[in-house]
Amino acid sequence: MFRTAIGRPTGIFVECFDKEKGWTTTDFYWLKFCPNCGRRLTENEKKKSDAKAYDSEAILRTFTSVDKEVVKALVTSGMDSRALIARAFVEIGDKADKIGVLNVSPDLLESLANA
Repeated sequence: MFRTAIGRPTGIFVECFDKEKGWTTTDFYWLKFCPNCGRRLTENEKKKSDAKAYDSEAILRTFTSVDKEVVKALVTSGMDSRALIARAFVEIGDKADKIGVLNVSPDLLESLANA
């Protein structure tokens, strides 16, 4: 079936008939070019990009309700030890005003990096 309508992207739909369900769409193809004149069908691309944008917004909305520390834990779960050490030093630097003196030996750094 070939479908086009105002506000709906032009597409080719493959349908099959089932005695219990009736006509159902089994596959579809969004046209990139008009079959009559060959012009580019930008409305299909716009609909796809709008759908991707909506999906991205939904994912971001999900993460806005999650605690910041939980997101940090998820991000750091796959990091190697050197990246974790670097992240730890950044956090130490953020709280440097509360730390008087911090001594870190090269042996300690090496043992942490090889852990």
